Amino acid sequence: CIRDRYWNLGYSNATDIRNRLGLLYFISIGQFHSTLGPITMLFPAERQVFLREENSKLYSVSAYFIGKTIVELPLLVLFPSLYCLSVYWFTGLNDDSWINVLILIFVVMIQAFNGFTVGIMTGCIFKNEKLSVALTPLLLLPFMVFGGFYLNENDIPISVSYTHLR
Repeated sequence: CIRDRYWNLGYSNATDIRNRLGLLYFISIGQFHSTLGPITMLFPAERQVFLREENSKLYSVSAYFIGKTIVELPLLVLFPSLYCLSVYWFTGLNDDSWINVLILIFVVMIQAFNGFTVGIMTGCIFKNEKLSVALTPLLLLPFMVFGGFYLNENDIPISVSYTHLR
């Protein structure tokens, strides 16, 4: 559990700051993948029903996806908020400023929403649930590796600098 690993982080030196960055990275990635996983498997299972109803002109494609987003929105707000509220104080990120808590919650909700939309996208791309679940991490791995979280921008070798996403 992240709360156990990063319990009561300090503020005093560079190691503490690196630990805080690692914590924020794992909070972000964890919420992204917690919404990505279930939704990736959902659309391939609903594909036949969706195509039949859309071909019958019961609703449009945009109405379907807007409706799906509205239905999932309360969960995309509730779970990241509860998670952030517990992790924020257990890990010592607090400085007694509520605005920082709200910023963290907002950023993590955006990450959860991004995971939701990427999950819908990959669910639409792959017709098979198993294929979707297997290939989605492979599609996302380059973004995680070359996103600048594991290596400082100045330390990226020139031979692979084109891979750095700015």
